[in-house]
Amino acid sequence: MKIIYLSDCLIENAGPIESLDLTASFNVDGTPKPLVIVGKNGTGKSILLSYIVDSLFELAKKISCQKIYSNQITFWLTKIVSIEPKKLIRILFVQ
Repeated sequence: MKIIYLSDCLIENAGPIESLDLTASFNVDGTPKPLVIVGKNGTGKSILLSYIVDSLFELAKKISCQKIYSNQITFWLTKIVSIEPKKLIRILFVQ
């Protein structure tokens, strides 16, 4: 089993989040540095986490389908994109 990490997150016009461009920091050995999300009530913390969790479910679906058809799992840089009128969500994971 390979481990994947959140690398980048871009959210625009989603609920109270007008614009968020997040790039995760990594240690020299490739492990992620801790990421702490803070803010007042109603500023979009839960929405951010919800999009990250939703993208993990979508990634799991893709991996399951790929495993069924090829008997192996291959990870790649995966973008989960949701575009609605004036709304953009992009979540990027790396292994």
